[in-house]
Amino acid sequence: MSELSRKLDHAEKAALPTVAELELNADGSLVQLDAGAWFVCFVPGIDKQWWHPFVHHRHKHVFALRPAENCKWALFEPWWTRLLTATISNEQAEKFLRWGALGDVLLVREAIPGGGGQARG
Repeated sequence: MSELSRKLDHAEKAALPTVAELELNADGSLVQLDAGAWFVCFVPGIDKQWWHPFVHHRHKHVFALRPAENCKWALFEPWWTRLLTATISNEQAEKFLRWGALGDVLLVREAIPGGGGQARG
């Protein structure tokens, strides 16, 4: 027993906050993450880059887009050495999807091992 716990009487111990009980799902996770579908778009470049002659004529850039809640979309787009992650409006998503139509679009269903559980990922 630590010195602190020896000094606390019963009333003081009762006043301490209780530790929250965490409930795990069958997959060992606090939350259930359902699989979703993404549009992965391989598109022509907007601005000419030095490396464009070395790659496919319609596959100069890539981004991933999927519907989110409340008429919003999740966007993932690589920018050289960083990754843009943004929530965009329907109007903005329409621009990206029109750009995607100039290249090739894949509908990719994501699979989340164990429904989001860390023990089975």
